[in-house]
Amino acid sequence: MLIGLLDGIKSASGAARRLYRHTRGVALIEFAFVLPILLLIIMYGLELANFAIQRQRVSELAMQVADNASRMGGTLPNILITEAMINDVFIGAKLQGGDSEFANNTRIILSSVRMNALGSQWINWQRCYGTKAHPSSYGKAGDGMLDLSFPGIGPKQLKAPATLAVMFVEISANYKPLISSYWAPATEITDREGFLTRDNRNIDLLPVNPDLVIPSAC
Repeated sequence: MLIGLLDGIKSASGAARRLYRHTRGVALIEFAFVLPILLLIIMYGLELANFAIQRQRVSELAMQVADNASRMGGTLPNILITEAMINDVFIGAKLQGGDSEFANNTRIILSSVRMNALGSQWINWQRCYGTKAHPSSYGKAGDGMLDLSFPGIGPKQLKAPATLAVMFVEISANYKPLISSYWAPATEITDREGFLTRDNRNIDLLPVNPDLVIPSAC
């Protein structure tokens, strides 16, 4: 019986030594520990990349809307801007947005900025598109009309010369997360852009409405 016990202890000891020397499962165990961290890093990277792409799209949209607004009227001399032209600019923005929920997740504010009688700037008119709650960050229609309180629009205070107007666009869009908004830098993307009017248009009057369309009021 004693001999059998000793043989059992010796066998168990040998098995323990073999198990100690057996390292083929170490890499798998280490990978199991690292995998959650690796997945978190990958998800974070994907969310950042998606945010950067959507931010670029909003920036391009702001530039496109401002550019289209600056070209309203074509090449006709001294043409008046109409509400239908402004609506067409917003329709183009919606098509470029390419999303059925674009109007609900976005706010586009188009401002026409001119030089006032004192040589300063003022917002002649303002039109908006989208139902997202976002007031203008740079003022409303009529600001600066009779005083020097409005030096220019936007972060760089863009200014219009006496014979032209600045078409300034501010866009705010809800960020649509790829995985979760928890990983995104922000839940809202904003951008702005401004262009001088390109054609010979009459900037002395507010947009007219001969087509009796519904104005894109703010």
